[in-house]
Order: sequence, then C-alpha cells, then structure tokens
Amino acid sequence: MYCSSSIMSTFFKFGEIGFNYLFKDRYLRKKRALIAYIFSFFYFLQSCDVLIRLFLSLQPMTEKLTLVIVDDDPDDRELFIEAVSELGNDLECIEFPGGLEILSRLKGDKGFRPDYIFLDMNMPLMNGKECLVELRKLKELDSAQIIIYTTSQRQDDVKIMLELGANAFLIKPSVFSHLRTAIKYILSGEKDPSQIEGLFQK
Repeated sequence: MYCSSSIMSTFFKFGEIGFNYLFKDRYLRKKRALIAYIFSFFYFLQSCDVLIRLFLSLQPMTEKLTLVIVDDDPDDRELFIEAVSELGNDLECIEFPGGLEILSRLKGDKGFRPDYIFLDMNMPLMNGKECLVELRKLKELDSAQIIIYTTSQRQDDVKIMLELGANAFLIKPSVFSHLRTAIKYILSGEKDPSQIEGLFQK
C-alpha cells in the first residue's frame, strides 16, 4: 500500500504515538484503546510499506537480450524486428543496413555487446562473409552467437560460413510465422536443427 499524501503521513505519525501510548498504559478505557489500535494499524502499514520497498530494491533486474539484424533490405529488417517483438519484452532488436555500420558501432561504443547477430550474406560494400571475418576478430564478441541469415541455399555457403566462425546458418523463411519460430528456437539454445527447416548449426 503506497500513500504519500500529508493526511496519510499524519495518520502514520499518530499511529506511532498511539502505538507507544497503548503499551505504556494497559488500563486505557475501551474507546481510547480502539483509537490507539487504529493508529497502530496505520503505523503497521507504514512499516510494511518500507519493507516492501526495500525488498523490491534488492531484486535483481532482468537484463534484456540484444539481437542485431544486419541486412541491406529494409523490408527484411522490418519483418525480422516484428518477429522478435512478438517473442517477448525481454528482447531488444537493433538494425544495421550493412557490415560497415555494425563494425563502426562496435568499435566506437565499448558498451555495445550484442548477444545474437543475424547477418545477411549478399550486401554491398561489405558482404556477409567479409563482415563475419571482421566480427570474429573482436575478442569482446567471443560469446556472441552469429547466425548467417540469407536466401542462399548453397551447401558450399553453409560449409564456408560455419568454418569461418558462424554459429548457425538460417535460410530466410518465406512465411512470417516460420521466421518467428526459427528465431525462438535459436534463442532457446537447442541443438537439433532438423526441427527448423533451412537451419544449419555447428
């Protein structure tokens, strides 16, 4: 119960006085004892309020997982972000239109450490393969999961990208619900890619 008004504060103060007065004189008349009980009750509520606030302040804050989508196609980025938003409020998704942009952010912002990076292969200026190599050079991303996210279905691409350090290779689903399911599966940490069509893992 939370109350910050001056009226309730007055009740709490009188509650403290009444509480002390009640136990100093055991022979109070019934009416005076009832009033003292009422004030004592408000004093008790104030004490509970303090304890609740203290308890809540000690609870650990749940940190959000940070996902990154690197893709030059704005429509694909939009669909990906929408799919992530439907998986819960404990996920944060950040978009980049290319490899140069995410590398610039990582090198310029030491506090930016994504948990999952979904990386398109076919991008201008710096393709997914080149970007993957540069990402894996960053020691601070050793624990980050990098997932190649592409329309390519070539087995050679799958093999090369996994060898270069990608944790998984996901062929872009053509159905939105399948995309959402694939992202959820990857975040779960399971290692049975046969459950998701177009997913390959180390």
